[in-house]
Amino acid sequence: MMKSPINHSHLLPAIGIVSIFIIFGLYSATDGVRGTDQYWYVDQVTALLEGRGPVSNNIYPVSAFGNAPKLPRPFVQNFPIVYIVSVIAMLTGSFWGWIITNLLCSILTALIISRTVHHLTKDYNAALFSGLFYILLPVTFWNTVQPLSEPFLGLLTSIAVYVLIIYPANIKKFFILSLIAGLLYLSRKSYILLFPIIVGAFIFFRGFRKKDVSGAVALILIMLSFVLAAKIWFPTNVDRSLFDFLMACTEKYPSNMLGFYNIEGTEFLLSQFLAKVYTGLKIQITGDDFRLLLLFYVPFNLCIMAIFIQAFRVKEIHSSLLSAAIFFFIYICSVMVFQNQFRYQLMAWPAIIVAMFHYFRCWFIKPSILKKIVCVCVVLSATSVFFIASNQLKSNAVKDAQIVSEIKQQVKKIIPQQDIVMVICDNGRHALIGHAFWPQLVLFAKTNQPNDVYEQLAKNTNCRWILCEADTVKWKDRKLVNNILVSQGSGRFQVYQ
Repeated sequence: MMKSPINHSHLLPAIGIVSIFIIFGLYSATDGVRGTDQYWYVDQVTALLEGRGPVSNNIYPVSAFGNAPKLPRPFVQNFPIVYIVSVIAMLTGSFWGWIITNLLCSILTALIISRTVHHLTKDYNAALFSGLFYILLPVTFWNTVQPLSEPFLGLLTSIAVYVLIIYPANIKKFFILSLIAGLLYLSRKSYILLFPIIVGAFIFFRGFRKKDVSGAVALILIMLSFVLAAKIWFPTNVDRSLFDFLMACTEKYPSNMLGFYNIEGTEFLLSQFLAKVYTGLKIQITGDDFRLLLLFYVPFNLCIMAIFIQAFRVKEIHSSLLSAAIFFFIYICSVMVFQNQFRYQLMAWPAIIVAMFHYFRCWFIKPSILKKIVCVCVVLSATSVFFIASNQLKSNAVKDAQIVSEIKQQVKKIIPQQDIVMVICDNGRHALIGHAFWPQLVLFAKTNQPNDVYEQLAKNTNCRWILCEADTVKWKDRKLVNNILVSQGSGRFQVYQ
């Protein structure tokens, strides 16, 4: 296949698109953090910057149901990107450290996708369009402009795809893949599925010769070292087992916040697990919101279907198809076993884009007026999505910042910072409230529990203060100290001692 010359007329629009992505990314972040996990990640980087080490101010009930827990607890989600962000955050602060790191990760991912596609198609324009495709995805923008780990995982996926496609099937290739798989595993446990896939592929391609058997053993030892590292160097606030993941988001345990539930001793409820699997797959097909369906699930599903249909039509099984199948499989397993969140799609997109541009390379290589019109429409649509999403994020951030400020101002007048506070709430705002109290230790608990449970939790953690939503708990032996009024629809809280 002959290399096509690069079309320099495409470079300026490409630079413009990347600039739009960066400008809207910075604009959307100007009002600060919002969300749930985002608060944990910002506070975790702050803990490192302040020299506290990998500790959180969050305490979840499962850690305090039995004996007194060791305090403070480790990070809620402890993975390598937190430590990488903390280096940049030395210059920018915690929140902006995340935003800048994520922007760099997404741009690097686009470049690696382009490099991989160029290797496959020998066409500069197809390579350019593939990288821009990733940049223009709504799911890329949504994850990039917030303190989330997915852009880093997308970068690792793109590197894995590059190695899988370009490197020959020697020990070096599988060694690099095992290291990438290990980093992915440290970041998200579902990527343990890559371990047997890599070892199996090594044995399939290399056979059972003596030196290759020793190579397979070496790969297994590398992978086991990452499992051990996760236990020793990356402990988490709540140590969750596979059984915990299976029972999360079921009828009996309806939240993905497993730290609120004491699942130990619970029998496996197959019917509830299967109902969760059905829900996850249903969301993948129909979405749980029309806007989310249109922006995230429809593009993802259509691209996957198009790749496999085209591969079947041309009767070609290429390594790009295998990489797309592997990361799609891991995504679907996460959807079924744990929960369907559209942001998880980002880790599969690099492999999907590479496969799509390989199997439909003729469409991208041969320009036409119609194709140029389609590209312009895609760019305009993506820019509109960037604008709407930016304003939505900014609006949410402003509201959250006001809630955080009001809680801080009112609580610090009442509760000494060295004391532990129990927060009882069911409105999904526990991460925000924990952020408002930082670095003060906060013990979370759910509503509608017997008072004896609250008192036992308080005793095990030496907790003297309780903050709960107004009139949700009737206390016998505790005194109402004050009422805290919080705007933005968060209602009224009461402080008891």
